[in-house]
Amino acid sequence: MFPPTADWDTWATAAVPVHLSAGDNTVTTTCGTGDGCNVNLDSIAVTAAGARYPTTSTTPAPPADVPGQLGGWTRGLDAYTNQAGSNVYQLHPGILNRQGWSLLDDTYTALHTANGWATPRPDHKGAYQDGYFFGYGHNYQQALRDLRTLTGPADMLPEWAFGVWFSEYNAFTASDYENNLIPAFRAHNTPIDALSVDTDWKSPQQRDGWNWNPNLFPNPQAFLDWAKSQHINVALNVHAGIDGSDPKFAQTQATAGGALQRAAQCFSPDCYRFDWSAAGQSVVRPAPALPAAGRAPVVVGLVLHRQRGEHAGLDPGQLDQRALRQRPHLQHAARI
Repeated sequence: MFPPTADWDTWATAAVPVHLSAGDNTVTTTCGTGDGCNVNLDSIAVTAAGARYPTTSTTPAPPADVPGQLGGWTRGLDAYTNQAGSNVYQLHPGILNRQGWSLLDDTYTALHTANGWATPRPDHKGAYQDGYFFGYGHNYQQALRDLRTLTGPADMLPEWAFGVWFSEYNAFTASDYENNLIPAFRAHNTPIDALSVDTDWKSPQQRDGWNWNPNLFPNPQAFLDWAKSQHINVALNVHAGIDGSDPKFAQTQATAGGALQRAAQCFSPDCYRFDWSAAGQSVVRPAPALPAAGRAPVVVGLVLHRQRGEHAGLDPGQLDQRALRQRPHLQHAARI
């Protein structure tokens, strides 16, 4: 259905005519049987026939359009050309403004449920907007206290997370870290607090795998023990999908009650996406005392990307929601 583009970094707009009935209509995108599903779908819009693709968004405007803005927030730090959004970092408006007031648009954010999870807002007919007005003059500390009252306290990262991190998109081996990279830090008297091991550590799929790559890390536990002996924390890059070739896929699909669906936007050839909002895919299970041989251990650290809900240390067979519960607080914290 979609015409091919020159390469993965080239984007295009495809138009498909649809006939809609008066009133509400449900429009979905699916990956049919036999389709390759190698599509990076950025956005969907329903327009009148012949109309241009809309350029407006529900995301607040950048601070250039808000005079007096004091800082703000951004969706993430993983930006590159032709990705959704700009490859130039621009903060979106936060709460603090020299004009002494700000308006927080809360129309499109999810709602908390009684059990601490999140659910989409109910549909509303006609014009609808939900917002919060902050009026504080120049008492900026009061503005932050008001935000805390509204959203709850932001979970603070551990002290080491504010130290020096090393991360590079490269297929480093355990030997590279132990015998070359970290010794170079030591030789140049440069502190190092954390390693963010990028996506190549995974197997059988580089991006949507959940097992250690034995060619890079023949003894994962020994690598983690070495990092601990060096007082270095380790974070693993994890994508929110699992490939059908993963040895734990059948167990994961069973845990989800068969609800895992082929992903229309993914990196591996047979990828299934987790739906963290689905009750069957958000079951909290106790973490094992020790990781099974060859599986990713529970490690401390978050690896946040613009389009991918990623964090370290989740076994897809468990679908643990503990780290994901922190995301609403992280979102609000980023706004200030």
